[in-house]
Amino acid sequence: MPFTQATIVVAGTLSLAVGVGHTFFGRLFGWEGELGRLKPGNRTVLYTIHVALYLVLMTFGLISIAHSAELARPHGLGATLALALAGIWAWRAVWQVVYFAPLARASRRWRRVQPALVAVAFVLAAAYATPAVAALVAGS
Repeated sequence: MPFTQATIVVAGTLSLAVGVGHTFFGRLFGWEGELGRLKPGNRTVLYTIHVALYLVLMTFGLISIAHSAELARPHGLGATLALALAGIWAWRAVWQVVYFAPLARASRRWRRVQPALVAVAFVLAAAYATPAVAALVAGS
């Protein structure tokens, strides 16, 4: 398996892991009590968005593993999708650093988790971007 394809498989596997991890957020963050204080409409919307997020993460993880060769191509729909995913994860890495900084300063727990979350987002961005970067370096 070519290196560029392997990076897509790694990204897919990591996306699946992140998606599965998101299924535990409710228990991990005590959402039953927290979301219970919200108005029913807000609670429903936030929960629905979260469920959709982990379904999307797992879907793209499975697509990345099952169609890694297509996503590793330097052109076409696969390349566009891989670059889009790289952009999303790059944004997420920056968002984690900037938006979660106050939590990391205020909470020992977040201060310990923050570097790992930034690293995961960065690895996903780099893995999905690898085929495009390799094509640029090769001059394709």
